[in-house]
Amino acid sequence: MGTRGSCRGAETALPTVWGVGTPLWDTGWRAGGIGATSVRREARGQGVSSTHVEDGGVPAGADDARATRDRDHYDRIAGALASKDRYAPSRLARAHRHVRSVELTGASDLGAVLEIGCGCGFAAEYLSGHYARFVGIDHSAGVIDAARTWNARDGVSFAQVDGRRLSAEALGGPFDTVFMIGVLHHVPEPVALLRQAMACLRPGGLVIANEPQDSNPAIRALRRLRKRGDADYSDEQDEYAPAVLRAILEEAGLEKVALAAQGLFSTPFAEVKLPPAALTRPLAAAACWADRGLERLAPGAMRRLSWNLVAYGRTAEEAPRDD
Repeated sequence: MGTRGSCRGAETALPTVWGVGTPLWDTGWRAGGIGATSVRREARGQGVSSTHVEDGGVPAGADDARATRDRDHYDRIAGALASKDRYAPSRLARAHRHVRSVELTGASDLGAVLEIGCGCGFAAEYLSGHYARFVGIDHSAGVIDAARTWNARDGVSFAQVDGRRLSAEALGGPFDTVFMIGVLHHVPEPVALLRQAMACLRPGGLVIANEPQDSNPAIRALRRLRKRGDADYSDEQDEYAPAVLRAILEEAGLEKVALAAQGLFSTPFAEVKLPPAALTRPLAAAACWADRGLERLAPGAMRRLSWNLVAYGRTAEEAPRDD
């Protein structure tokens, strides 16, 4: 799960994809612990209720075993994961994904940021200039080592932490923003994880989650093929119907929940290192430009076509005190 200033040994300069000319991760635990299958089925019918969201659950032993498999998986692929952010075409598209995940919320100043599932830490680079302080956590020691190698600097820190057991005080909180790229769909109990994250936020704090969606049948088929053929791609992950993702955030207690489509043409460049870089870098840049335009001009169509959804909401504002 996913980013900052200089990236030592990077093969290309940081792309300028935040607005105009301004420089601008996967942890584990599968999305099923809130009865995701029944929720998804209901979402395609008449909607999702909190009753459906609360049904189901995975035994704690299964959760721990899955978390261990996921941690071991990301320990193994940490080097390959970091190499995507150092390969010019993928780097451009991955930066675009991070930046758009923020832009689509309407936020600009993120304040103190906690990234859950930070992976190799490149979100701190891609979002540089838009936060005051950045803490990235992941349950994989391998990706945290990579994050510290490539992205450690003043105001940025990384720690190996189990996202199911968060302590705002231990992490240096409270925070203004919790940021997650591709995390919830790995988690057995995404509502519980979100509540842990919310406890680390100040009143009115912002949660941003970029997650895979299931609206496009062609993309669903491509994901199934990738699970079979790509050893670096975890097969213990899900994809969300839009109504399910919204229900998860609302059940966690977030307010002002909204969804926005993200990524159609740019996402393949972010996920796979496509050679040769001299050819695919301009193609990746064009894909990012096209996606930005489509997300702005045809958001309804993109909700049916895109690879991902950005889901966001805020914690409750602090109630006024009676004097």
